[in-house]
Amino acid sequence: MSREIDERVAREVMGWEVEYLSAYGRIPQVRARYFDTPQHWPEPQSHRSHRNCPEFSTDIAAAWEVVSKMMDWSFKLSGGERFGDHWFAEFVDNDGQYRSPEVGCKTPMMAICLAALEAVSE
Repeated sequence: MSREIDERVAREVMGWEVEYLSAYGRIPQVRARYFDTPQHWPEPQSHRSHRNCPEFSTDIAAAWEVVSKMMDWSFKLSGGERFGDHWFAEFVDNDGQYRSPEVGCKTPMMAICLAALEAVSE
């Protein structure tokens, strides 16, 4: 399930195109083609570069890329706290007028991803 979430985040939150390249045998490699090259990825010569689709739902560094993108869209992470066995996250717009549904998951990365998907789907 996390691979599907990663692909949705790449498309719906990050605004990338997701492609499946079959050059690696039975397991296709997922690549994200991005158009808004973030400044911390040194790709100034090309806006149609390919890279492996980040594992947003399992890698904390990649999950923070989602938080950064949401901040570009005037959302801030609210929550990000652990209660019992679950981490909770939600996104709030800078005006405080919109709040995504709070999402609870076993990991903070998945909570961030699902909260971001909820926020952009509204």
